[in-house]
Amino acid sequence: MNPLLPTSVEIVFAFIAFGIFALALAALFSIARSAHELPTKIVWALFVILAPALGAAVWFISNTKETRAPHAT
Repeated sequence: MNPLLPTSVEIVFAFIAFGIFALALAALFSIARSAHELPTKIVWALFVILAPALGAAVWFISNTKETRAPHAT
């Protein structure tokens, strides 16, 4: 094997890492655009930065529940 060429495992790992980065970036943009107060946004952003995959997943799950809640009229 040529040591200068990446193996298939490295290529798969790179795609997974890029996907997690894209998910975390999307979560950060979503947090910035949300209607939450600034301190709440900072806590969520720190959670996404410190644990990108888990933080982004929890953000999108909890944010979906809030947007689907019926509004009282």
